[in-house]
Amino acid sequence: MDRHHHNLADEQWQARARQVLDRVWVMQKTIHVLCTPEVSEAARSLAWAVQEVIRKGPEDPGEPQDEKVWAHIRPSRQAFLDLVRDQLS
Repeated sequence: MDRHHHNLADEQWQARARQVLDRVWVMQKTIHVLCTPEVSEAARSLAWAVQEVIRKGPEDPGEPQDEKVWAHIRPSRQAFLDLVRDQLS
């Protein structure tokens, strides 16, 4: 989203994207170590969705980008949150 909304230069955007993806995958690996295989797989699916939308962008490049990004990751995010909620209940 920063690339489109804040007109970050390609190098700046690439550096920020790498940092974000590194954090996402570190968090996913932490979940993998601490949680059940089902939660780990849901976190992995969410991480892949985030990585895909960061690297490729939303399918529809029109405005507003933030809504399209959320729409892309929403199914994986919801599945992850639902599974975690069920496991914590």
